[in-house]
Amino acid sequence: MTSYKLTPEGNASLKKAWVTAILIGYVAIIITFSYNLLYRSGQIKDIVIFSIIAVALAVGYYFGRKKYFNGVDSMHLTLDEERVTVKLLNEPDITIAFSAISKITQRKNGIFLVNKVSKKNSIHVIDKFEHFDEIKNIIIEKVGEDKLQPVS
Repeated sequence: MTSYKLTPEGNASLKKAWVTAILIGYVAIIITFSYNLLYRSGQIKDIVIFSIIAVALAVGYYFGRKKYFNGVDSMHLTLDEERVTVKLLNEPDITIAFSAISKITQRKNGIFLVNKVSKKNSIHVIDKFEHFDEIKNIIIEKVGEDKLQPVS
């Protein structure tokens, strides 16, 4: 059984992408509410609602960031003779037996392993794992090159 973690650069880029996406959403919400406050003459009720929403967003950001970052830090992929498993903190492990993989789709940021039994339990192996090329080659060798599909 071999276990692989994210590279330090991959770990940082996943965290940066999450923060960027959340902050863009928050800025859009703040601009929308600020626009409403300016053009509705800033009624006290509106200011209180805006303040409550701002505090809720800040608290949500704090706890969401903490949970997501802990999940990214604990993410790892395990390969053994029969299956591939992706482990995340606070999430159930996703395991697919090599014999249950119906196709391997190459993507620009990794490979996607489609489960024959349930597409819900498919795995996206991102290229931010250590030794990604080795992981990809082992999976292709175990599953068979005939199930490999080109980059989509």
